[in-house]
Formats: sequence, C-alpha cells, structure tokens
Amino acid sequence: SVGARPAEGDFPLDPGGVIRQTQYEISNLKTLGIVTAEVAARKKIAPFTGNRFINFLGPANSFPYVSFSHVYFGTTDGSRHGPPLPKNMFTNKIVVIGGTAGNLQDIHPMATDTAMPGPEIQANAIDTALRGFPLRDAPGWLNGVLIIALGLTAPLLALRRSASLAAGATLIELVLLALACQLAFNRGIVAGFVYPALAGILSASATLMLAGLREAFDRELTRDTFA
Repeated sequence: SVGARPAEGDFPLDPGGVIRQTQYEISNLKTLGIVTAEVAARKKIAPFTGNRFINFLGPANSFPYVSFSHVYFGTTDGSRHGPPLPKNMFTNKIVVIGGTAGNLQDIHPMATDTAMPGPEIQANAIDTALRGFPLRDAPGWLNGVLIIALGLTAPLLALRRSASLAAGATLIELVLLALACQLAFNRGIVAGFVYPALAGILSASATLMLAGLREAFDRELTRDTFA
C-alpha cells in the first residue's frame, strides 16, 4: 500500500572476497541498486545478463552519513535539545538505511577501500545504476594480446640485443600499460592490468636469470679452455 518493492541485497564476489560488481537480478529478484534506481528515476532499467562494474565514488565515507540518533532527535549533534537538522535534509534524496558497526559483520573489501560498510556499497550501486553503468569491460581478446606482447618482449629483445635492454623495455611497457589502463578507465573501459603486467614481470625475470646463467656458463667454459 505504500509502494514498497522487494529487492536482493547480495553482490557477486571477486577473488579474495572483493566486491567490484553488481547484477541486474539474483534468483529472479532484482537487486537493490536496480530497484531503487527505478523507483527514484521513475523508469525501468534495461535488463542485462552477467555482472556490471560498480563505479565507486571513492573510499568509505564518500557519501554523507547521518546517525540514527541525529534523525531520531532531529538534531545535528544527536542530543535531544541540540541544534535542529535542516528541514530539507532528506528532501528529494535517496536514503539507504543500514548498520555500519563492525560487529554487524557488514564491512567488506572494495576496489577502492579495504573496508566499506554494506549500506555505502548499496549507495554506490544505486548511483552507478542511475548513471547507466558507465564502466564496461574491454574486449576479451585485448587481454590476450597484451599478455602475449608483454610476455614476448623480453626474450625477443634478449636474443637480438641484451638482457638488460630487454628488462628496461619491459619496465617502460609496464609504465605505458598502467597509463593506458588509467586513460581507458577514464573513458569507461576497464582493461586488464594484473595478468599482462605479471606476464611481463615473469618474462623479464626469467630472461635476466637465463642470461646470468649463460654468462656464468660462458665464463666457466673459457676458464676450462685456458686451464
């Protein structure tokens, strides 16, 4: 009778229990971010499958918090006779009600913070839904190309030049990769960084190690030849 709508409050977990994404629905029940955005915007959000990235505004406390006692007494300090809250404090605003105490076990690691209360995660999901989910995954083939490129740079340069030059080139590639990923993110595209960077680091490390072993072997061979 008051227009209440049910919603699912869970989020999919990335490796390590980190929350970075949300879904349109879980077990045929729309998620809280979707339902709230639809009610607030008074329009239906287009359904989608799979996960969508939450575009977090920042670390915890990026959204304003108002404690229950402040609302209960209507004061800015939470006391019975304190200064009154502004009359339009919640006018035309979305309010997420929930607990932030650590013993409620609703504190989770995010992409932008190691500990964010569940209500603020929901606020970020609602804000992302209202903005039309601005973040998108980069094409799947791009990660493969980046992994191969960074993985082959060091050994190919070491064959034609030197291992130290190969390591330096890999370092430059990692800096350029980080810059490219940030520029892509600014345009709403989430490109993979960890796996290509790991491929480049492991490749350069292996190249330097093999070059060192080869140099040691050559010195030993020269010593044996003139012994």
